[in-house]
Amino acid sequence: MAGDRVQVLSLGDMVDVERQLESGFEVHRATGVHIDEVLARHGRAIRGIATRGRDRLDAASLARLPALEIIANFGVGYDSIDVDAAARRGVMVTNTPEVLNDEVADFAVALLLATVRRLPQADRFVRAGRWLQGNFPLGPTLRDRTVGLVGMGRIGERIARRLAAFEVPIVYHARRARPEVPYRHYPELLTMAKDVDTLVAILPGGAPTRGLIDAAVLAALGPRGILINVARGSVVDERALVDALRSGRAARPCRLAGARQRGPRPARRLGHASHARAHGRPGGREPPLLVRGTGTRDARPRDALETHGLRRYKGTSLRGTP
Repeated sequence: MAGDRVQVLSLGDMVDVERQLESGFEVHRATGVHIDEVLARHGRAIRGIATRGRDRLDAASLARLPALEIIANFGVGYDSIDVDAAARRGVMVTNTPEVLNDEVADFAVALLLATVRRLPQADRFVRAGRWLQGNFPLGPTLRDRTVGLVGMGRIGERIARRLAAFEVPIVYHARRARPEVPYRHYPELLTMAKDVDTLVAILPGGAPTRGLIDAAVLAALGPRGILINVARGSVVDERALVDALRSGRAARPCRLAGARQRGPRPARRLGHASHARAHGRPGGREPPLLVRGTGTRDARPRDALETHGLRRYKGTSLRGTP
């Protein structure tokens, strides 16, 4: 009977995941302002949460879920979850390391190539029929750049391997040096930013890294600099980035908007900066490239469900009672 099934809360737009969950769970969907309503109606019965990590799960939210046993985060970063509060309650928190490492690394390199070679601009040039009046201007190359990775974890190492095939110098900043990788380590991010013209950010979100890429780092990159952010939006000082774009101190930042920053949406502010440039106001550079999503249709829901062990969770308690 449907009423006897384990009730779970799905936070975020996860259609493929929800479709698989529905075969064995009673699934309640909510995000943003609608979460309170669902918790008020079903909070006491919900035993599991599937989340993409965009909606905050703090101690107050967990207190409204007395039967909660598991929070399954469909992503690597879990900074939106109050893990200490969950641990005090005995609630298991899981994430999905390794599931999307290669996909994110591929996507980061694709963003870099699209930015350097101006592929979105070339696409718009052809679609607008401007090729009938002349050729698209010749563009720069990746091979005269030096790439600095902000972070050298599982995904950072995979990005570095891919970039090595382009025969570009690669360096990295991380809290600790990794002697086993063949790239120079910079203990200080600002020092590295002064020595490179391309930054690729791939590091955890949360308070320790909030605003790490600030005005000083962006200024060090210079007007030729490129920023690729496949980390949380919060690792970049949003106001400093908008100011750099408007003033012309930053060239072509390309950020992955899928990892959303708390507070005002960066895309909105960056869009305003782009609009100003398009209408001849200061900072007449190209707009940033804003894209979203790194998963693949086939691998993400299947592999993530197996990682969380949610299939084995159907109808039983993690604490060993029905």
